[in-house]
Amino acid sequence: MVGCCGATSPSKLRMDGEGEAAKTPTTPDEKKKQDDDKKGVTFDKDVVYRDSAAPPLQAGMSSPDRGRYSQTRPKAIPQFETGPAPRPADEVLNNDETAIIVVDFQHDFMEGGNLAVSGADYGKYKDDVVAFVEKCRGKGRVIVWSQDWHPEDHQSFAKNHDGGVPFTQKKLSRPKESGEIIDTDQTLWPVHCVQGSKGAEFVTEVREGEFVQQKGTMPPWDSYSAFMDDGGHPTGLADHLKNKGIKATVCFGLALDFCVYFTAKDSCQSGFSTYWIPELCRGIDPEFENSKYDTAGCYTITLPEANKALE
Repeated sequence: MVGCCGATSPSKLRMDGEGEAAKTPTTPDEKKKQDDDKKGVTFDKDVVYRDSAAPPLQAGMSSPDRGRYSQTRPKAIPQFETGPAPRPADEVLNNDETAIIVVDFQHDFMEGGNLAVSGADYGKYKDDVVAFVEKCRGKGRVIVWSQDWHPEDHQSFAKNHDGGVPFTQKKLSRPKESGEIIDTDQTLWPVHCVQGSKGAEFVTEVREGEFVQQKGTMPPWDSYSAFMDDGGHPTGLADHLKNKGIKATVCFGLALDFCVYFTAKDSCQSGFSTYWIPELCRGIDPEFENSKYDTAGCYTITLPEANKALE
């Protein structure tokens, strides 16, 4: 049974009231109050969470990456926990506190799709991803699938702007929760992953009990990260994982330089020890440097290491 919910509790980094950063609790009483504030928000393992009901605007944890297809995201306040030192692949993947995050493994990003990523073929690439996910299932790992899930009037679509050209930048004026209008950069894309379309469907089956995190559901805001959109609205994924006792994530999927990167980056900055598997990713920008994952605080596990660990 798949349902949806529309509530989310605040993330660790938040802009409160007059723009002051939410304080990290320093006393037992403050921590108890913060924990109490989070109560009442429960996540069922079969629920598909949709961020259609916009929670208060919060400070995005991923600062802008000024590259070929940059986005403007709210600046991060440098107050986050870093993950522990990297562990061997077998310790990471054979651990009940590790979740697997498969990013945007959808038809529109595969060969022949509306926003096809180079090398995302239905042959070896698909087979490698499906085989690895199956191995993780066999070990009882928590599986999360992120899903681009855009309404037809989404503002990232070039067709929704007069003279809009895919793969170019446009300055958009968008409202904050307070009503203040802010100017932000937006990359314009071809129409892709429209809600209910074939292109938005997953390439392989999602089994009962696996969590689907939909993103990009609000027309004004794009959402590369599965943890929060580009307007700083958290999706609820971080709280869901923490409620399940997850302390580490392993990320891969499409595309390496966009949704996988921002998901991994926000995973790390949400307090999870974060790993990624390069061979299970494909990218858009040939100039993207994989070292950005290192800079973001993420750790690399190669596919041979991962497969051996799951034998």
